[in-house]
Amino acid sequence: MLYRQVADVHFGILYSLSMRINRDNIKLILFDLGGVLVELGDVSDMWADKKGDYAEEDFWTLWLNDDSIQAIDCGKMEIGEFLNLWIENWNLEISVEDLKKIYREFVRNPYPGALELIEDCRKNYTVACLSNMTAGHWPIVQDFGFADCFDHMFISCLTNSCKPNRRAYEIVLEQCPFEPHEILFIDDNVTNLKSAEELGINILEARTAVGAREALVQFSII
Repeated sequence: MLYRQVADVHFGILYSLSMRINRDNIKLILFDLGGVLVELGDVSDMWADKKGDYAEEDFWTLWLNDDSIQAIDCGKMEIGEFLNLWIENWNLEISVEDLKKIYREFVRNPYPGALELIEDCRKNYTVACLSNMTAGHWPIVQDFGFADCFDHMFISCLTNSCKPNRRAYEIVLEQCPFEPHEILFIDDNVTNLKSAEELGINILEARTAVGAREALVQFSII
């Protein structure tokens, strides 16, 4: 499939949109949260004293492929069990309390313009979110004001299904009255986007709310 790609280093924008998309078909804009609308911390901090043992570009791959991350994101593991298992599996020299502090501070703030972007999209589209998020982080994000912005919310700790698992996207299709070609999914992770595309969902890669807005404007979605 042919993609158009644009990068803006200043704003941290990187996005791609299938050339086969028909914007007139779009009825639902489906946002990822972390990395698109919500600023996240440095995931490498979770490796504490072992942070220097891995290349910087490898941390997100290690994170996304870790079974304990999938378990806690899907609401199948408690925070205490997760932290102890993480320390054991990665042989870290850090206390559970210190690691817990790093973990809780991983979710930082809404990106500038995030809430305004959602409101602008709602003028012409149904708006939803699909995000991998733990039960510990979701209340923090709710306090940012996102819980009142979306028409539908698909949070992994509540649906018990994580991206890029196919089931996460099937839940969206089952609960929203739209066909795959009527949905535009915005995420900052290529693996997650590819899984959505396999189901016929239109995809858009973007980082930060500024990046998402730039991409949506570029392709005349908003």
